[in-house]
Amino acid sequence: MENNQLPPNIKIWHLGLGFANSNVIYSLIKSGVTEQLRDSSKSLVQLSSDCNLNSSILFRVLRFAIAIDVIVLTNNLYSLSDTGRFLLKDVPGSINGGMTLTGSDPWQKSWNNLLHSMHSGEPAFDTAMGSPFFDYLNDHPEYGEPYNKWMTTVSTMASKAITEAYDFSTYKTICDIGGGHGMLLKGILSINPNLNGILYD
Repeated sequence: MENNQLPPNIKIWHLGLGFANSNVIYSLIKSGVTEQLRDSSKSLVQLSSDCNLNSSILFRVLRFAIAIDVIVLTNNLYSLSDTGRFLLKDVPGSINGGMTLTGSDPWQKSWNNLLHSMHSGEPAFDTAMGSPFFDYLNDHPEYGEPYNKWMTTVSTMASKAITEAYDFSTYKTICDIGGGHGMLLKGILSINPNLNGILYD
């Protein structure tokens, strides 16, 4: 049943399980399960052995992944669904980077700190991690570099829709503030070569 066809109380329950969805996806990526299923289907025994995982826990995680259309089970063999293949690193439209960040410690702690932020007015990330967001990324390149790459991916995905939906031809100069690697600006200028572009990040 599609999510928009569910009774309202079940729909809100599904929405509330979002944290579980993201953690299952993150764990499948970080454990190597998604890469093991890149080119072939595997049994539970094969998969748990190849990834050095507890088979009982992996079985439960895979059941959850099947329910959210990430994994498919056919004749006792597990494979990536069409949706799940976007968790692979190098496929067109991959969201591997974004899902890896979503499940990482700083992101999880920040969202868990949201209620405190609502009461105090303090940024959730700052109080959870002890420093402002971009300062933290600069000090922790293991998160900063993937974040920048993911923002480039998001800009690339959004660029076509934005350039088709909005007419930039009436302007002389476009400035993308916080534009990262400039992929959105590049997309705009490719359609409107008469414009001057300024990238500020």
